[in-house]
Amino acid sequence: MRKHFPSSHLECPLSVSVNPHLTMVKEGALRWVQHFQLFTQEDILHRLDLAAPWDLSARVYPHLSSEKLQVITDWLVWAVIYDALWCDEIEGNARHVERLVSLQHRLIDVLKEGWTDHSGHISGGESLRWENSLIEAWRNIIGRLREVIPNAELYWFTQSFDQYFQATMWEVMQTLNHTTPEQSLYVKLRPFSGGGYAFLEFRHLLEGVSSLDIRKNVFVRQLEAMANNHVLWSNDIFSYPKEVARGATSNLVWIVQEKSRLSIDQAIQHVVSMCNAEMRAYSDLRALLPELGKIDSITAAYLSFLDDYVGGHLDWVYKATHRYD
Repeated sequence: MRKHFPSSHLECPLSVSVNPHLTMVKEGALRWVQHFQLFTQEDILHRLDLAAPWDLSARVYPHLSSEKLQVITDWLVWAVIYDALWCDEIEGNARHVERLVSLQHRLIDVLKEGWTDHSGHISGGESLRWENSLIEAWRNIIGRLREVIPNAELYWFTQSFDQYFQATMWEVMQTLNHTTPEQSLYVKLRPFSGGGYAFLEFRHLLEGVSSLDIRKNVFVRQLEAMANNHVLWSNDIFSYPKEVARGATSNLVWIVQEKSRLSIDQAIQHVVSMCNAEMRAYSDLRALLPELGKIDSITAAYLSFLDDYVGGHLDWVYKATHRYD
């Protein structure tokens, strides 16, 4: 299945803009990868080129300053490498699970250190060198966030990444146990395992706003949930061939196909229909929101970001990335 297969069926009326600093942050991200020696494996640079994470950040953050856009872009680059070295390769290999848990704990420890600079190096072979490189690159991102936002509140940011690591480990265990999760459970955990909430918390940190202030509005929280659902469910459509080929069981198309005994085409269309229902609900509530209460400037900016998040993701899939080819 080509990535353009469902394009005529996936609804997304949101407009898309591209940050003018795209070329500059791409070049900066590649220099950053080289600085932290994250490219020793030959296919890493190839994966980055296919994924084009800089094109995603430029679409989701079309109005962000170059300095802040560089931070979020470097994090997306880091996430591609993390997935390539651990989450994508660990499936079917139980001996790596314990080391993955250890790595995740070390990454969370960096967030809990209060921005202090502890190296945390562990001596060992090539695999441990990779872990140290990932951790030092992660520490660099956190340190730069501290420089950009001196009074940043880390609690919810830390929690979101802790939950992301918990949920990805749950997905890994589903695959290792050859278990197909129930759809109702999977869709509840998908915003966490897909990094959706972590991504949103990263945005709050970059903007210097409290997620608690934004999420006081129950309608905004629902818009946030629907935005995450559309992004991550549609992502499962595009990633289905590669994920199934490597034995992954945590994919919405696969789950629908297995649990409902549908053909692949029927399962894809079912998930497309789920995405479209979320988009229509999102658009309806988004249009109605001004009638449901006063919207302050912080909330209005967040709503615009959610539009960019949903529209930018789909535009990135169709026009920029080759990750799913």
